[in-house]
Amino acid sequence: MAPFLFLLVAEGFAALVRQAKNGGLYEGYKIGKRGVEVSDLQFVDDTILVCNPTIQNL
Repeated sequence: MAPFLFLLVAEGFAALVRQAKNGGLYEGYKIGKRGVEVSDLQFVDDTILVCNPTIQNL
């Protein structure tokens, strides 16, 4: 039951990050020549937020 609850919370958090990005409240970090934007990384039970170092992102 605990892994399922973690997935629910992690998906909800990812949706909140997406919503903040779409609203212009949060800006991820652009990588490579194409400018692929990375905003959050999730692996097993870890979440890393990646962003440009700006006051707004803080």
